Amino acid sequence: MDNFDAYVGLDVHKDTIAVAFAEGERSGEVCSLGSIPHETTAINRMVKKLSVRFEAISFAYEAGPCGYGLHRHLLGLGHVCDVVAPSRTPVQPGKRRMKNGYCESFNARFRDELLNGEVFTTLREAQILIERWRRHYNTVRPHSALGYRPSAPKSIVPIDQRPTMH
Repeated sequence: MDNFDAYVGLDVHKDTIAVAFAEGERSGEVCSLGSIPHETTAINRMVKKLSVRFEAISFAYEAGPCGYGLHRHLLGLGHVCDVVAPSRTPVQPGKRRMKNGYCESFNARFRDELLNGEVFTTLREAQILIERWRRHYNTVRPHSALGYRPSAPKSIVPIDQRPTMH
């Protein structure tokens, strides 16, 4: 691993870039520089400001929809820049990566409350029981995040189907 005087982390968005840096030592304090506009002049100002204080700077940001233009720009200024793919970020053995807490929670309940207790003999039986469980989950079953109320109580009000003559 190369030795750098500073490591700069960038949180890149369409209109802004949040900037933070840590000095090269392992115990280096992390300092936020705040957000800058996602514009070439603002990026150049930020790099110049850091270059006055640090000689060797390593930039890094997460790959995303904003592309590699910033990467090419920083390389063109003579700095190291790594674009990190979230799927390639190391995870401790035994730890699961949570992508969406709501989906993870729903899938766990679906598995625990229905799938682990049923043996489906036909596709039609599975469809009927899963739909029945889904309706119960969405309309009857209380949810702790909603103060133990159902998420979508039935709100269908029957109407008179006879046409009205005026």
